[in-house]
Amino acid sequence: MKNQADHDTIQTGGADCPYIPDIEAQIAFAPGEAFGLEMRIVPLPESPGEVCAAMVSAYPPGVPLLVPGERIQPAHAERIAGWQAAGLSVIGLSPGGIRVVK
Repeated sequence: MKNQADHDTIQTGGADCPYIPDIEAQIAFAPGEAFGLEMRIVPLPESPGEVCAAMVSAYPPGVPLLVPGERIQPAHAERIAGWQAAGLSVIGLSPGGIRVVK
């Protein structure tokens, strides 16, 4: 594993993943409000700019990267793709992509 200061990889759940600095949340809806809205599924690469409709996290450790109502940024999609490439279990995705608010 390379040092985080190198910004190459970071150890997550026992796997080396691309290191991406912290992402500042952009909240579009309160989580409780977003849970009640209609949703659709979009492919992960097309998701930046959309509003997430489900909690998304890698397991382990299970700490949410996205919560319902949060606007998906390119760094979120990159981190999730890195988790998938590393073979981590990503909770909150659907077959075909990520759930977003319609």
